[in-house]
Amino acid sequence: MALPSISFHFLSVIPMGVDGCHLKGKYGGVLLAAVGIDANNGIVPLALCVCEIENTETWGWFMEHLHNYLDDGRLVTFISDRQKGLVNTIANTWPTAYHRACTRHVYANFSKLFASAQLKQLFWRAAKSGNKHDFNEAMAGIKAEKEAAYQWLEKELLGYNWSMHTYDRNCMVDRTHNNASECFNSWILAYRDRPCLTMLEEIRCRLMKRFTKRRNEAATWKSPLTPKVLKHLDKKSTIAQKMIVQASGDLNFQVMDKAYYPARRFMVMLECRKCDCGYWEIAGLPCAHAMAAMGYARHEVQEYVPMWFSKQAYLSTYSLMFNPIPDQCTWEPTGRPLIDPPIVQRKIERPKKCITYNKSATECFRAENEEEKIGANFPFFIYCALLVKFDTHSQHVSQASASRSSASGQPATSSQPATASSQALRSSQPAISSQPATSSQPATASSQALRKRKQIRSGPGETSEARTKKRKAGSSGGHAGTSG
Repeated sequence: MALPSISFHFLSVIPMGVDGCHLKGKYGGVLLAAVGIDANNGIVPLALCVCEIENTETWGWFMEHLHNYLDDGRLVTFISDRQKGLVNTIANTWPTAYHRACTRHVYANFSKLFASAQLKQLFWRAAKSGNKHDFNEAMAGIKAEKEAAYQWLEKELLGYNWSMHTYDRNCMVDRTHNNASECFNSWILAYRDRPCLTMLEEIRCRLMKRFTKRRNEAATWKSPLTPKVLKHLDKKSTIAQKMIVQASGDLNFQVMDKAYYPARRFMVMLECRKCDCGYWEIAGLPCAHAMAAMGYARHEVQEYVPMWFSKQAYLSTYSLMFNPIPDQCTWEPTGRPLIDPPIVQRKIERPKKCITYNKSATECFRAENEEEKIGANFPFFIYCALLVKFDTHSQHVSQASASRSSASGQPATSSQPATASSQALRSSQPAISSQPATSSQPATASSQALRKRKQIRSGPGETSEARTKKRKAGSSGGHAGTSG
């Protein structure tokens, strides 16, 4: 599906980002897209393709048709994530095309092996270096910080243009990433779970609305330049106010930039539209040093801005409109056989379990089980760990007191108040007679252990009467000592 937005007749080189995104429908698939950049630094879809998988064959078919569509002698600059089969396909289909590697994806792979704040700063400094001197300085810093990181960059990115100083000078785009394609994939996210034809129709309708809206908005602009270009020039002009300019004739200048430490000199040639920093040649827009020289020479900035950043170029991009399509019920039958849907293939992975939860049925099942357990004298409760521990200890104490009372013939009494959980536990258990325990009841294991510990403390041959007399004597002696 080729879009009618390819009115880039004013460009010598077409900047284009290529990427693929997975479809989320029943039959899966991949959507391949080629996305360009307009004069206002916005995204412009150029061509779409729906394929089964992303490999060398599908990318080759897509690039071949795209080449036939754009084959008018102009150069093309691709920005990609180095997908499977795409690198070799571009080299075979477009031998004269430039190819940039997305630095955001490069750093994602780099950070997995070398995670460091210093290496991150040096990497982006090398990626955004507009001249070879700054690039070599940043790479030397990476090598000094970690030799393995430097070797990885040299080996992994051999033959790729990932730094700005290696970019072609005809594209006039300073982007080091493929965010244009990522933005388009996010823009169509709501349609990626629909059938193929429905998805493409929804994308076409949305693009038709977008093209009309942008053309109407551009018609109200008062400046001959686009808004984002004006914002960029204002930002560079503010930075240029802090620089020192020395003229060497009418069109050559020497600019001292105090943002560097120590301050650094740059040579600006307005006639050649060139600066030592390299940014002007790569981006097509004047850098801060060039803005300082223009302000010193009292030149108009618009004279040095290329025409493809103008309002006229923006209107030319969105001049062609999408033709409306009548409703499907009015189409004439063609007599061709219907197209069968693709075969659904199982993925090579363990299938996920599908667990269904019926809330009402589960609650009824639990209620029936609880009634059966309560009827069988097996209470079903959930207790806090501390309360269960406290109730267990209370049961042991009550059983020990019951065994002592059975030996002495007195009813057992509990000196501790019953907790809510222990009361609930007693209420759920079978009723127990409230009569005092007799000696015929067998002693429990806990009461026997408690008696054994007390016998060990007082001695094996000491009786309960002797222990009581000793305790009374000790208490009377303590009071006497206190009163004395």
